[in-house]
Amino acid sequence: MSENIQKKDKNNKKPWYKRWWGIAAIVIGALVILGLIVNALTPAEAVPNVVGKTAAQAEETLRDAGFTNIKIKSEDGKIVIAKNNWDVVSQSPKAGEKAKPATEIELTVSHERIEKEQQKEEKAKQDEKKAEQAKKQDAEKAENQKLEEERKATTNSTGLDSIAANQACGKAWENALRIKYPSSKVKIHSIAGVLRSEKVGENFEVKLEGSVNGGTINVECTVSGNRDNPQVDMVAVY
Repeated sequence: MSENIQKKDKNNKKPWYKRWWGIAAIVIGALVILGLIVNALTPAEAVPNVVGKTAAQAEETLRDAGFTNIKIKSEDGKIVIAKNNWDVVSQSPKAGEKAKPATEIELTVSHERIEKEQQKEEKAKQDEKKAEQAKKQDAEKAENQKLEEERKATTNSTGLDSIAANQACGKAWENALRIKYPSSKVKIHSIAGVLRSEKVGENFEVKLEGSVNGGTINVECTVSGNRDNPQVDMVAVY
């Protein structure tokens, strides 16, 4: 009895080509063979020239021409990420050669253009910065020159300037008027009351406004000497 059961089980065992894995292997093999047949029957096409294009543009051009097996590598071994920033410097197969659609198209790309653009942009920024610094220096130089000219216009060779000359003139007239009118209230305005303070040669011609007992007066002086020892020539009072 047991011998009959074993014999029956042996007879019922499926051959490999009827098992699921056998069927899968047959299907895969058929597809591979079919692909090879299709590739063999498909006519070879001329490979487009993509040298000079960006990697992204080259890929699009090749795919439009029917080539989908595209490999991109950089000439310096760097990882290609942003394909628009890489330019094709060589291709294999070369432009114009006949190749099947499944043929691997290898593109060698360079980042040199972007690096040059970045260097150019950096140089432009540096040049702009230098130009701004030069402009600032020129402005400072012009301002210093202006101040120096103003200083020369209001200072004689011994260091006497218009402010010191005005104060010396006002003080001299105050002292003189107080001596002449001891009971009067005298004030010469050597800051707010400057009507004229002009350097003429080495001297300063000064005209100031003042008051005596509330009444307005004008005084004039010619001042020479230096800042520490101004020499005042009282010209007129009216």
